[in-house]
This record gives sequence, C-alpha cells and structure tokens, in this order.
Amino acid sequence: MANKEKAPLAAKTLGQMTDDEKAFAETLLDKLPPIIARHQVDRFLGGIISPYTIKNADLAGTGPEIAWRVGKKVAYKAESLVGWLVANHDVKRMVNLRAL
Repeated sequence: MANKEKAPLAAKTLGQMTDDEKAFAETLLDKLPPIIARHQVDRFLGGIISPYTIKNADLAGTGPEIAWRVGKKVAYKAESLVGWLVANHDVKRMVNLRAL
C-alpha cells in the first residue's frame, strides 16, 4: 500500500480563516505589495517560506491559485499567496514560547 500524503488545500479566503489565521494574514497583507515575484517570496514573507517550496507546489499543480508568468518569471497576487500559505501550513498564534 502506497503512502498517502496530505493533499494540499485550496487557498483560504479571510472569511474561511480562524481568528489566528486571519490576524496573521491581515498583518502580512497590510505590508505586502499587490503582486510578488516568486524569487522574492522569501524576502517579502520574512523567510517564512522559500521560493523553491512554492515552485515545487506549482509544478505539482498545488501552488497559489492566482499566478502570472511575466517573461521568465512567475508572480503571485498577494491575497492568493497568503491564502495558500495559511491553507497549506499550520498557522497558529503562540502564547507560550517555552513550548518550542
């Protein structure tokens, strides 16, 4: 029997997010430009996620829903990128840093 991997989730909208996810997304979206190039994702998201992670998701057909090819580069709509990040990565507010 083959290992079954967790299927990537579609991007979440703010209305579908938990309070913690919504606070995280709104904080990011307040500071992000409307369009982000793939090779700049780690810079704009503070190193939270690598451009290679998103490239691999794109190649698997599971990346952010709204993307454009501009010449040889790929760019994402910020809302789509953040919604994808929240849907596919565990975003929770930490209250006790000693739990690390």
